[in-house]
Amino acid sequence: MIILIVDDKEENRRILRDLIEFYAESRVAKNEMPEIVEAENGLQAWNLLVDDGIKPDIIFTDYQMPKMDGLELVRRIEDELNIDSKIIICSTISKVEIEALKRGLKFLSKPFKNSTVFKIIEDGIEK
Repeated sequence: MIILIVDDKEENRRILRDLIEFYAESRVAKNEMPEIVEAENGLQAWNLLVDDGIKPDIIFTDYQMPKMDGLELVRRIEDELNIDSKIIICSTISKVEIEALKRGLKFLSKPFKNSTVFKIIEDGIEK
């Protein structure tokens, strides 16, 4: 399993990475530990997807970022790539939740709740 974390704030990436690693260590066999890939903005994530060809099972992306925001990243993924990733928009902004839901995306509010992140990972494992 590959999980892509996209956020311009290193602290947010670290928190999510720590939650994922904690979940994996407690519930997943050592040989099935997820590979966690990080990007600082949507453009860097896009380059990882296109240039490096990574195919994440789950993408956690912030909404507000420099260079390319999360919704533009999602739009490009939907329009231009053929990947079957579960995409979760993360933000503290309530209008973002509305836009994410309109697009059929899952929304993860900040600060993250451990149980919500764990459920997303479980759903990704079972897909």
